[in-house]
Amino acid sequence: MYMYFSNMPEVYMKKTVSALIIAVLISVVPIFSFAEYNREKVVQVMRDNVRLMGEASKAAKSENYVKAAEALMELVQGMIEIKDYTAPRGSQTDWNATNDLFIRTAFQGIGACGNEDKDALNSALKELQRLGSQGHRNHR
Repeated sequence: MYMYFSNMPEVYMKKTVSALIIAVLISVVPIFSFAEYNREKVVQVMRDNVRLMGEASKAAKSENYVKAAEALMELVQGMIEIKDYTAPRGSQTDWNATNDLFIRTAFQGIGACGNEDKDALNSALKELQRLGSQGHRNHR
């Protein structure tokens, strides 16, 4: 093998070594792409989510769109903090899909706040409650 590389022009050798490094990274990085599950952090985020959903719902009823958007944005930030954890129970694929959909739905709720669309906001809040229940059922 040494002979193969020693007879290679320097440009091709650099490209070959670069390709090997990339191949190794592609095969190893997915192993480390999920963070270890931190139960305390998840419990904190879930408790915050209960409070924030209550705040967002209350703000939606009074048509306080700024307050509802603030609560939803804080909810998104918490979910982003835990989204890369390894699923504690259930499939990792479902954990990822549920978290991603939860975050996107919260952003839709924030968009509804920007449009002062009470129906769209309430629809997003209802979907967030459904996704929260689904996540607890599958991963708690």
